[in-house]
Amino acid sequence: MHAYLLRTPTRIAPFGEHPRDLPVLNEPLAAVQARALREAGVAEVERVGDLGAVARFPCLLVHDDLFFTARAIRRFLRLAGGPARLGLEPCAFTRGAPALQEVDREGEAPVYPIWRLDGPGDLARLDALPAVLVPPSEWVRRFELPAAMRAPGTPSPELALSSVRVMRVRHWMHLLRVNTDAIGGIVREGWDAHPLRSLLHFAWVAVARRFHRLAGIPRGRGCRVHRSAVVEASRLGRNVRIGAGAIVQGAVLGDGAEVGEGAQVSGSVLGPGAAVAPNCVVFASLLLDGAFSGHRLTQVSVLGRRALTTGGGYLVDYAFGDEIKVRDGDRIRPAGTPFLGACVGHGAKLGTR
Repeated sequence: MHAYLLRTPTRIAPFGEHPRDLPVLNEPLAAVQARALREAGVAEVERVGDLGAVARFPCLLVHDDLFFTARAIRRFLRLAGGPARLGLEPCAFTRGAPALQEVDREGEAPVYPIWRLDGPGDLARLDALPAVLVPPSEWVRRFELPAAMRAPGTPSPELALSSVRVMRVRHWMHLLRVNTDAIGGIVREGWDAHPLRSLLHFAWVAVARRFHRLAGIPRGRGCRVHRSAVVEASRLGRNVRIGAGAIVQGAVLGDGAEVGEGAQVSGSVLGPGAAVAPNCVVFASLLLDGAFSGHRLTQVSVLGRRALTTGGGYLVDYAFGDEIKVRDGDRIRPAGTPFLGACVGHGAKLGTR
Protein backbone atom coordinates (compact mmCIF):
# COMPACT_ATOMS: atom_id res chain seq x y z
CA MET A 1 0.00 0.00 0.00
CA HIS A 2 1.23 3.47 -0.97
CA ALA A 3 0.14 6.58 0.97
CA TYR A 4 -0.20 10.18 -0.16
CA LEU A 5 -0.33 13.02 2.36
CA LEU A 6 -2.20 15.86 0.64
CA ARG A 7 -1.03 19.35 1.66
CA THR A 8 -3.72 21.57 3.15
CA PRO A 9 -3.73 25.35 3.74
CA THR A 10 -4.52 24.96 7.46
CA ARG A 11 -2.78 27.36 9.84
CA ILE A 12 -3.03 27.29 13.63
CA ALA A 13 -3.67 30.69 15.23
CA PRO A 14 -2.03 32.48 16.96
CA PHE A 15 1.13 30.74 15.77
CA GLY A 16 0.54 31.09 12.02
CA GLU A 17 2.06 27.63 11.49
CA HIS A 18 0.82 24.52 9.76
CA PRO A 19 -0.09 21.73 12.18
CA ARG A 20 2.41 19.37 10.55
CA ASP A 21 5.20 21.57 11.95
CA LEU A 22 3.80 21.73 15.50
CA PRO A 23 4.64 19.08 18.10
CA VAL A 24 2.89 15.99 19.40
CA LEU A 25 4.82 14.75 22.44
CA ASN A 26 7.73 16.94 21.33
CA GLU A 27 7.88 15.49 17.82
CA PRO A 28 6.55 17.29 14.69
CA LEU A 29 3.15 16.03 13.63
CA ALA A 30 4.61 15.26 10.18
CA ALA A 31 6.99 12.72 11.74
CA VAL A 32 4.16 11.25 13.84
CA GLN A 33 2.05 10.80 10.69
CA ALA A 34 4.85 9.09 8.76
CA ARG A 35 5.63 6.69 11.62
CA ALA A 36 1.96 5.76 12.15
CA LEU A 37 1.58 4.95 8.43
CA ARG A 38 4.73 2.81 8.43
CA GLU A 39 3.55 0.94 11.55
CA ALA A 40 0.20 0.37 9.81
CA GLY A 41 2.00 -1.46 7.00
CA VAL A 42 2.26 1.32 4.41
CA ALA A 43 5.36 0.75 2.31
CA GLU A 44 5.94 4.31 1.12
CA VAL A 45 4.67 7.76 2.12
CA GLU A 46 4.68 10.70 -0.30
CA ARG A 47 3.60 14.30 0.30
CA VAL A 48 1.80 15.91 -2.63
CA GLY A 49 0.31 19.31 -3.39
CA ASP A 50 -2.72 18.28 -5.46
CA LEU A 51 -4.75 15.26 -6.53
CA GLY A 52 -3.03 15.18 -9.91
CA ALA A 53 0.09 13.77 -8.23
CA VAL A 54 -1.79 10.70 -6.97
CA ALA A 55 -0.69 8.07 -9.47
CA ARG A 56 -0.17 4.72 -7.71
CA PHE A 57 -3.09 2.48 -6.76
CA PRO A 58 -4.35 1.04 -4.52
CA CYS A 59 -3.39 3.79 -2.11
CA LEU A 60 -4.28 5.79 0.96
CA LEU A 61 -5.02 9.50 0.57
CA VAL A 62 -4.78 11.51 3.78
CA HIS A 63 -5.03 15.24 4.51
CA ASP A 64 -1.85 16.43 6.22
CA ASP A 65 -3.65 18.33 9.01
CA LEU A 66 -4.78 15.09 10.67
CA PHE A 67 -3.48 13.28 13.71
CA PHE A 68 -4.10 9.52 13.61
CA THR A 69 -2.75 6.36 15.18
CA ALA A 70 -1.37 3.30 13.43
CA ARG A 71 -4.10 1.12 14.93
CA ALA A 72 -6.83 3.32 13.44
CA ILE A 73 -5.27 3.00 9.98
CA ARG A 74 -4.72 -0.76 10.30
CA ARG A 75 -8.33 -1.39 11.32
CA PHE A 76 -9.61 0.82 8.51
CA LEU A 77 -7.58 -1.04 5.87
CA ARG A 78 -8.72 -4.38 7.27
CA LEU A 79 -12.40 -3.41 7.26
CA ALA A 80 -12.47 -1.54 3.94
CA GLY A 81 -12.88 -4.08 1.16
CA GLY A 82 -12.73 -1.36 -1.49
CA PRO A 83 -12.78 2.41 -1.89
CA ALA A 84 -13.94 4.01 1.35
CA ARG A 85 -13.57 6.88 3.85
CA LEU A 86 -12.44 6.41 7.43
CA GLY A 87 -14.89 7.16 10.23
CA LEU A 88 -14.94 6.37 13.94
CA GLU A 89 -17.81 4.66 15.70
CA PRO A 90 -19.35 6.91 18.36
CA CYS A 91 -17.48 6.33 21.61
CA ALA A 92 -16.09 8.17 24.62
CA PHE A 93 -13.21 9.51 22.52
CA THR A 94 -15.47 11.00 19.85
CA ARG A 95 -17.88 12.37 22.47
CA GLY A 96 -15.05 14.17 24.23
CA ALA A 97 -13.30 15.47 21.10
CA PRO A 98 -13.12 19.27 20.79
CA ALA A 99 -15.48 21.12 18.46
CA LEU A 100 -14.52 23.09 15.32
CA GLN A 101 -12.84 20.18 13.53
CA GLU A 102 -15.04 20.75 10.46
CA VAL A 103 -15.37 17.09 9.46
CA ASP A 104 -18.25 15.21 7.83
CA ARG A 105 -20.62 13.11 9.92
CA GLU A 106 -22.83 10.10 9.45
CA GLY A 107 -25.27 10.45 12.29
CA GLU A 108 -23.10 10.83 15.40
CA ALA A 109 -20.04 9.28 13.74
CA PRO A 110 -17.28 11.64 12.54
CA VAL A 111 -15.87 10.87 9.09
CA TYR A 112 -12.37 12.14 8.31
CA PRO A 113 -10.51 12.99 5.06
CA ILE A 114 -8.75 9.63 4.92
CA TRP A 115 -9.57 7.54 1.86
CA ARG A 116 -8.64 4.13 0.53
CA LEU A 117 -8.60 4.37 -3.29
CA ASP A 118 -8.43 1.56 -5.84
CA GLY A 119 -8.12 3.57 -9.06
CA PRO A 120 -8.07 7.03 -10.69
CA GLY A 121 -11.87 7.06 -10.95
CA ASP A 122 -12.17 7.18 -7.17
CA LEU A 123 -10.49 10.60 -7.12
CA ALA A 124 -13.55 12.14 -8.79
CA ARG A 125 -15.96 10.89 -6.13
CA LEU A 126 -14.11 11.28 -2.85
CA ASP A 127 -17.09 12.68 -0.93
CA ALA A 128 -19.37 9.97 -2.31
CA LEU A 129 -17.28 7.03 -1.14
CA PRO A 130 -18.90 4.98 1.65
CA ALA A 131 -17.74 5.51 5.21
CA VAL A 132 -16.21 2.58 7.09
CA LEU A 133 -16.63 3.13 10.83
CA VAL A 134 -13.66 1.86 12.83
CA PRO A 135 -14.57 0.46 16.27
CA PRO A 136 -12.87 1.95 19.33
CA SER A 137 -10.26 0.36 21.56
CA GLU A 138 -10.39 2.33 24.78
CA TRP A 139 -10.49 2.40 28.55
CA VAL A 140 -12.92 4.96 29.90
CA ARG A 141 -12.71 6.75 33.21
CA ARG A 142 -15.43 9.13 34.39
CA PHE A 143 -14.52 12.17 36.49
CA GLU A 144 -17.12 13.02 39.10
CA LEU A 145 -17.43 16.78 39.31
CA PRO A 146 -19.30 18.50 42.14
CA ALA A 147 -22.95 18.92 41.31
CA ALA A 148 -22.58 22.70 41.52
CA MET A 149 -20.18 22.59 38.56
CA ARG A 150 -22.58 20.74 36.26
CA ALA A 151 -25.75 21.85 34.59
CA PRO A 152 -28.75 19.76 35.75
CA GLY A 153 -28.89 16.43 33.93
CA THR A 154 -25.44 16.68 32.33
CA PRO A 155 -23.00 13.80 32.92
CA SER A 156 -19.55 14.15 34.38
CA PRO A 157 -16.71 14.29 31.82
CA GLU A 158 -15.02 11.13 30.56
CA LEU A 159 -11.38 10.38 29.86
CA ALA A 160 -10.81 7.82 27.11
CA LEU A 161 -7.43 6.08 26.90
CA SER A 162 -7.64 4.88 23.31
CA SER A 163 -5.32 3.37 20.73
CA VAL A 164 -7.78 4.24 17.93
CA ARG A 165 -7.63 8.02 17.60
CA VAL A 166 -8.15 10.39 14.68
CA MET A 167 -8.49 14.16 14.97
CA ARG A 168 -8.30 17.06 12.58
CA VAL A 169 -5.87 19.68 13.93
CA ARG A 170 -7.08 23.11 12.82
CA HIS A 171 -7.28 24.99 16.13
CA TRP A 172 -4.98 25.37 19.12
CA MET A 173 -7.36 23.39 21.32
CA HIS A 174 -7.01 20.44 18.91
CA LEU A 175 -3.22 20.66 19.24
CA LEU A 176 -3.62 20.63 23.01
CA ARG A 177 -5.99 17.68 22.94
CA VAL A 178 -3.91 15.42 20.71
CA ASN A 179 -0.95 15.98 23.05
CA THR A 180 -2.81 15.27 26.27
CA ASP A 181 -4.59 12.28 24.71
CA ALA A 182 -1.27 10.94 23.44
CA ILE A 183 0.06 10.70 27.00
CA GLY A 184 -2.61 8.16 27.94
CA GLY A 185 -2.41 6.62 24.48
CA ILE A 186 1.14 5.47 25.19
CA VAL A 187 -0.19 3.03 27.78
CA ARG A 188 -3.19 1.83 25.79
CA GLU A 189 -1.25 1.39 22.56
CA GLY A 190 1.43 -0.61 24.36
CA TRP A 191 -1.19 -2.83 25.96
CA ASP A 192 -2.99 -3.49 22.66
CA ALA A 193 0.25 -4.33 20.89
CA HIS A 194 1.83 -6.50 23.62
CA PRO A 195 -0.59 -7.25 26.50
CA LEU A 196 1.58 -9.89 28.18
CA ARG A 197 4.71 -7.76 27.92
CA SER A 198 2.80 -4.78 29.33
CA LEU A 199 1.45 -6.83 32.23
CA LEU A 200 4.95 -8.07 33.09
CA HIS A 201 6.27 -4.50 32.84
CA PHE A 202 3.60 -3.17 35.23
CA ALA A 203 4.39 -5.97 37.69
CA TRP A 204 8.12 -5.29 37.47
CA VAL A 205 7.59 -1.56 38.06
CA ALA A 206 5.38 -2.27 41.09
CA VAL A 207 8.16 -4.33 42.65
CA ALA A 208 11.12 -2.24 41.48
CA ARG A 209 9.68 1.02 42.81
CA ARG A 210 10.05 -0.36 46.32
CA PHE A 211 13.80 -0.18 45.79
CA HIS A 212 14.16 2.75 43.35
CA ARG A 213 11.63 5.54 43.09
CA LEU A 214 12.32 6.18 39.36
CA ALA A 215 11.97 2.55 38.31
CA GLY A 216 9.97 2.27 35.10
CA ILE A 217 10.38 5.98 34.26
CA PRO A 218 11.98 6.33 30.78
CA ARG A 219 14.58 9.08 31.06
CA GLY A 220 17.53 10.40 29.11
CA ARG A 221 21.05 11.01 30.28
CA GLY A 222 21.94 13.80 32.64
CA CYS A 223 18.60 14.02 34.46
CA ARG A 224 18.71 15.48 37.96
CA VAL A 225 15.69 14.63 40.11
CA HIS A 226 15.72 15.73 43.75
CA ARG A 227 15.31 12.86 46.19
CA SER A 228 12.15 14.46 47.65
CA ALA A 229 10.43 14.85 44.24
CA VAL A 230 7.68 12.47 43.12
CA VAL A 231 7.76 11.27 39.49
CA GLU A 232 5.10 8.83 38.29
CA ALA A 233 3.95 7.51 34.90
CA SER A 234 6.06 10.04 33.02
CA ARG A 235 8.77 10.29 30.38
CA LEU A 236 11.86 12.47 30.84
CA GLY A 237 14.23 13.66 28.11
CA ARG A 238 17.93 14.41 28.53
CA ASN A 239 19.18 16.86 31.15
CA VAL A 240 15.77 17.34 32.78
CA ARG A 241 15.81 19.11 36.17
CA ILE A 242 13.13 18.45 38.82
CA GLY A 243 13.45 20.34 42.09
CA ALA A 244 12.80 19.49 45.72
CA GLY A 245 9.21 18.59 46.58
CA ALA A 246 8.04 18.77 42.97
CA ILE A 247 5.36 16.39 41.67
CA VAL A 248 5.38 15.15 38.05
CA GLN A 249 2.57 12.76 37.13
CA GLY A 250 1.51 11.55 33.70
CA ALA A 251 3.74 14.03 31.90
CA VAL A 252 6.25 14.14 29.07
CA LEU A 253 9.24 16.45 29.61
CA GLY A 254 11.52 17.35 26.72
CA ASP A 255 15.30 17.74 26.78
CA GLY A 256 16.44 20.38 29.23
CA ALA A 257 12.99 20.98 30.72
CA GLU A 258 12.88 22.21 34.32
CA VAL A 259 10.29 21.84 37.10
CA GLY A 260 10.98 24.12 40.06
CA GLU A 261 10.83 23.34 43.77
CA GLY A 262 7.33 22.50 44.97
CA ALA A 263 5.84 22.75 41.47
CA GLN A 264 3.31 20.27 40.09
CA VAL A 265 3.04 19.10 36.46
CA SER A 266 0.21 16.69 35.68
CA GLY A 267 -1.11 15.35 32.37
CA SER A 268 1.02 17.85 30.47
CA VAL A 269 3.76 18.08 27.85
CA LEU A 270 6.79 20.34 28.32
CA GLY A 271 8.90 21.02 25.25
CA PRO A 272 12.69 21.21 25.19
CA GLY A 273 13.93 23.91 27.51
CA ALA A 274 10.47 24.69 28.90
CA ALA A 275 10.28 25.53 32.59
CA VAL A 276 7.74 25.70 35.42
CA ALA A 277 8.50 28.14 38.22
CA PRO A 278 8.67 27.00 41.86
CA ASN A 279 5.33 26.31 43.56
CA CYS A 280 3.36 26.66 40.31
CA VAL A 281 0.85 24.14 38.93
CA VAL A 282 0.57 23.08 35.27
CA PHE A 283 -2.35 20.77 34.56
CA ALA A 284 -3.42 19.25 31.20
CA SER A 285 -1.39 21.82 29.29
CA LEU A 286 1.18 22.09 26.51
CA LEU A 287 4.34 24.21 26.79
CA LEU A 288 6.33 24.52 23.57
CA ASP A 289 10.10 24.96 23.35
CA GLY A 290 11.55 27.40 25.85
CA ALA A 291 8.19 28.45 27.34
CA PHE A 292 8.14 29.57 30.98
CA SER A 293 5.08 29.10 33.20
CA GLY A 294 5.21 31.44 36.20
CA HIS A 295 1.45 31.61 36.81
CA ARG A 296 0.35 30.03 40.05
CA LEU A 297 -2.14 27.91 38.09
CA THR A 298 -2.08 27.04 34.39
CA GLN A 299 -4.81 24.63 33.29
CA VAL A 300 -5.86 23.26 29.89
CA SER A 301 -3.74 25.86 28.09
CA VAL A 302 -1.01 26.21 25.47
CA LEU A 303 2.14 28.33 25.77
CA GLY A 304 4.01 29.01 22.54
CA ARG A 305 7.75 28.97 22.04
CA ARG A 306 9.56 31.26 24.48
CA ALA A 307 6.23 32.50 25.87
CA LEU A 308 6.43 33.86 29.41
CA THR A 309 3.81 34.08 32.14
CA THR A 310 4.43 35.58 35.57
CA GLY A 311 2.70 35.38 38.94
CA GLY A 312 -0.60 37.03 39.72
CA GLY A 313 -2.62 35.69 36.80
CA TYR A 314 -4.41 32.49 35.83
CA LEU A 315 -4.86 30.61 32.56
CA VAL A 316 -8.16 28.85 33.17
CA ASP A 317 -11.83 29.39 32.51
CA TYR A 318 -14.99 27.56 33.50
CA ALA A 319 -18.49 28.23 32.21
CA PHE A 320 -21.14 27.08 34.67
CA GLY A 321 -23.72 25.16 32.65
CA ASP A 322 -22.51 26.69 29.37
CA GLU A 323 -19.71 26.37 26.83
CA ILE A 324 -16.45 28.27 26.67
CA LYS A 325 -16.21 30.32 23.48
CA VAL A 326 -13.01 30.68 21.45
CA ARG A 327 -11.85 32.70 18.49
CA ASP A 328 -11.93 30.79 15.19
CA GLY A 329 -10.71 33.07 12.42
CA ASP A 330 -12.96 36.14 12.49
CA ARG A 331 -15.66 34.47 14.56
CA ILE A 332 -16.24 33.65 18.22
CA ARG A 333 -17.60 30.11 18.42
CA PRO A 334 -18.50 27.55 21.13
CA ALA A 335 -15.61 25.21 21.94
CA GLY A 336 -17.83 22.29 22.95
CA THR A 337 -16.53 22.24 26.52
CA PRO A 338 -17.27 24.12 29.75
CA PHE A 339 -13.61 23.93 30.84
CA LEU A 340 -10.77 25.45 28.83
CA GLY A 341 -7.83 27.75 29.41
CA ALA A 342 -6.07 30.00 26.91
CA CYS A 343 -3.39 30.03 24.23
CA VAL A 344 -0.33 32.30 24.50
CA GLY A 345 1.50 32.94 21.22
CA HIS A 346 5.20 32.55 20.49
CA GLY A 347 7.27 35.03 22.47
CA ALA A 348 4.26 36.66 24.16
CA LYS A 349 4.60 37.82 27.77
CA LEU A 350 1.86 38.04 30.41
CA GLY A 351 2.83 40.15 33.41
CA THR A 352 1.54 40.27 36.96
CA ARG A 353 -2.17 41.17 37.24
